[in-house]
Amino acid sequence: MNKVVFHRTVLAAAITASSLSMSGCGLTDNDGAYVPDDNDLALFAIANNVSSNGVCPEGGREIVAGLDRNLNGVLEADEISDTVQICSGSVVDATKSGLLKVTPLDSGNERCASGGFLVEAMRDDNVEKSFDVCNATPDNSQPDNTTEVSGVSTGSAEVSVPGEFDVPEQQPTGDFDGAMMFAGSGESAPEAIPMAVSASSESARTGRKAVASHSMQAAEAAPSAVTTREVASFVADRPVLSAGTNAGEVLQNFANQINSAVNGLNVANVSTGQLFEGIIYNGIYTLTASDGAKPTQVANELVKLLGVNKLGGEVTGLPESLASESIETEFRLFMTVVYLDQDTPESDDDRLVLVASVTPTPLLNKWENAISRLNSGRNVSAPGVTRTPGEKSFTVEGGSNLADFLFVIDNSGSMSGDQQSLSEAADSFINVMQSSGLDFQIGTINTGSTIELADTNGDGAFTNDLQEFRDDVVNQGTSGSGTETGIYNAEQALQSTALGDAADGVVTAEGHPRSGASLSVVILSDEPSQYTRRSGGVEFDPQINLFTERNYTVYSLIEESDASSSQYDDLALATGGSFGDIGGTEDFSAFMEEISKNAGGVSSSFELPENVDPVSIEVRKNSQVVPVSQGAENGWVYRPLSNTVLLRGTSTPAGGDVITIRYDVIN
Repeated sequence: MNKVVFHRTVLAAAITASSLSMSGCGLTDNDGAYVPDDNDLALFAIANNVSSNGVCPEGGREIVAGLDRNLNGVLEADEISDTVQICSGSVVDATKSGLLKVTPLDSGNERCASGGFLVEAMRDDNVEKSFDVCNATPDNSQPDNTTEVSGVSTGSAEVSVPGEFDVPEQQPTGDFDGAMMFAGSGESAPEAIPMAVSASSESARTGRKAVASHSMQAAEAAPSAVTTREVASFVADRPVLSAGTNAGEVLQNFANQINSAVNGLNVANVSTGQLFEGIIYNGIYTLTASDGAKPTQVANELVKLLGVNKLGGEVTGLPESLASESIETEFRLFMTVVYLDQDTPESDDDRLVLVASVTPTPLLNKWENAISRLNSGRNVSAPGVTRTPGEKSFTVEGGSNLADFLFVIDNSGSMSGDQQSLSEAADSFINVMQSSGLDFQIGTINTGSTIELADTNGDGAFTNDLQEFRDDVVNQGTSGSGTETGIYNAEQALQSTALGDAADGVVTAEGHPRSGASLSVVILSDEPSQYTRRSGGVEFDPQINLFTERNYTVYSLIEESDASSSQYDDLALATGGSFGDIGGTEDFSAFMEEISKNAGGVSSSFELPENVDPVSIEVRKNSQVVPVSQGAENGWVYRPLSNTVLLRGTSTPAGGDVITIRYDVIN
């Protein structure tokens, strides 16, 4: 059995927009619109493979460069102004517009041990991008320092799979179009760069096209390397049937089905987010198995319930649990729905791709980074789409890891039953922040009639003292107004005369958010927003408001039953945040963990293009490979909602460091 491997070599460099600052005078056209001049245009440089031909009998490399004159983020053919072609160890073709500079490298050079060429993209004598085109090493192989990507194919989609997962040869059959996969011990450690694993599936074996890429390599499929399964996942391609008319409805329906149809399993929402204007919905849940279960057993139950193609369909050939799997009662469940609208009035003929992963709660930190890439939804594409290598470089400025938080706490009497949960949630936030590597400041207000910042210690309302933050949260109490206006209070607190408002709010007056800092607004309330009670009757628009216009990310923890009448969840989704259910102690704490991790991703500033496949990511700091983080500690992590890469612990960058991120772009 062969598998398909999406493979990039170290030379398969990328489309890249320079992160260096560029300045120019600019122009305006007749209606006053800004027209950038050449100094303001992004310089793109792309390295492509040259196949064997009459000019390059053994193949080679072609580097092209130009300015993005139509500002669409893509270097098109009519924008290319400089080309260099290198094959068989020599430059055989080059144009001389001045954007590309070629320097020979002798054998033994630290960039290319076997010699080669350094190609640099230049702007005003500054190097904005460079490529090493190295001669073959003595065994005629090139160094392979980039992430290999493999995937599975269904009838409607191609799904790339992180290298931490193994896709077994034997897959379920019957009324099921998809594949199961597992992660655990006995394979490449999570902190290593993901390498390709077996990518066979029932759909692949029945002749459907395997996932396409800009280059492919066939290899023999190996037996499963996982001896102890700690994550059980699956991809299912199926009709929507009666599950809903959009991704959000389907996700909620699936959670309800689990609670009503599977004996002994119960799920509770931790966090819900959306991508691409709701085409993709991500849900994170706590899952309780009252009688205890193994990860494989839980995944099998979900496949039978949610993975079938017709009502009453049966899935056969499900994998047996391994004897080495531990029996657990508490799990974390990730479900992602990609909604495939067929552009007809009826929704029953629409399709969806469901990606689901389950892992025991004690192992969440170990595997969350791998699960986030598998369940991102960004790794799901239509059959046959092209993939091209991409790359983006960042020069780190001092203070780029600044993260400010504003907590808005419901202090009404109805919160009396949630005080212990509130305390434990603050502790969860503290635990993550202590290892985040962020320069953070936290302020706290409440939902009552008086908008003021808490200052328990009297030493300034914003603090990075985590014990003081805990006190500021818990000391809000439950004697506040029964008119809870979390959105209104946050909006007023963030008013800024510098941004055109009539007065400064209490947060802005304290100098927050700091210059260059991300701002995350966290609203915790067990009642719907009563915005109009204090706005003089002015309605709040969740889509167009201070938060969306100023790129403030909102997270809301609310009563799930209030979602239909509350704007907290709508505002969270509109700003790229998420919302969760305030209904239980464990959910409360889990949501706070999610907030701190997502906020770290936003503050990192290493934001990727929207069409990046996160499974293909490779990160380098000053040319050194950064490992994938295990346990959200050292290394890099990927945050799907913000579409960012965050470096943690010993990998946290300092001012002047150059961070280079390579990836596949799904076109």
